[in-house]
Amino acid sequence: MLLLDNTTEVALARYRAGWSVALALVCRYPGAAVAGRAFARFRRDYFSTKLGPGVRSVVEEIEYGEWAAARLRGDVLLIVLEAPDRAHCESLLEGVSSGVEAVFGRR
Repeated sequence: MLLLDNTTEVALARYRAGWSVALALVCRYPGAAVAGRAFARFRRDYFSTKLGPGVRSVVEEIEYGEWAAARLRGDVLLIVLEAPDRAHCESLLEGVSSGVEAVFGRR
């Protein structure tokens, strides 16, 4: 689903979000085209919201009241899972998005 292989850099982190723990997954692909395909596939398979092809970010409440998000940023796919509410989900997505260079360095 995420098109991961030995050319993909991946980081997974757990973040305390209120009384629960949310997960953040960051995948840097060898190019924006591969990242775009992974985002489209993940978005199609994981989220119920059907969005147009130009959409680069989605935040949605999923089962059991948890929230998830995905964002495409060039050659990077950012995913947040198991957030307890929309505010935590969006905040974590923004924080992870702004820290990508700290995790992987600049290209």
